Amino acid sequence: MANLLVEPTPLTSGSDVPALAADDFAAVFKSRERAKSEHFSLHWRPSPVPVSRFGMVVAKRLTRTAIRRNLIKRQARALFALAAGTAATTPPLRDVVLRLTRNPNALARAAQYAELRGLFAALDAPRGGPR
Repeated sequence: MANLLVEPTPLTSGSDVPALAADDFAAVFKSRERAKSEHFSLHWRPSPVPVSRFGMVVAKRLTRTAIRRNLIKRQARALFALAAGTAATTPPLRDVVLRLTRNPNALARAAQYAELRGLFAALDAPRGGPR
C-alpha cells in the first residue's frame, strides 16, 4: 500500500504553524464574518499570522458517536483545504472556525457534505452576499 503521508504545508498542521488557541477562537467568534446553515455555522477573520488556520467545535452533546464527529471533521478539513488552495489568485489568509450548532444525525453523508460545501463557498462570496 502506498504511503499516504502528506508533507506539511501552510494548510496542514506542521510544527511551524501556530495552532488556534482559545483566544483565537474567541476572536474569530466575535468577528462579524460568518455563514450559517441548518446544522453548522462558519466564522472567519483575517489571520494575524502568515498562514490560514482552521479550527472546529464539534460537541459530543450534539452528536454522540465518534464516527459521526470524525466524519464531520474529515469533510470539513477537506473542504477547507480546497477553499484555501483553489482560488484563482493567492487566497486571503484567514482564521476559520466551523461550529456544529444542531444534531446532524438525520442527515445522509452526501447531504451533510453538500451543506458544508455551501458554507465553505461563502468564504469566496463577495461581502454582503448570502449569509
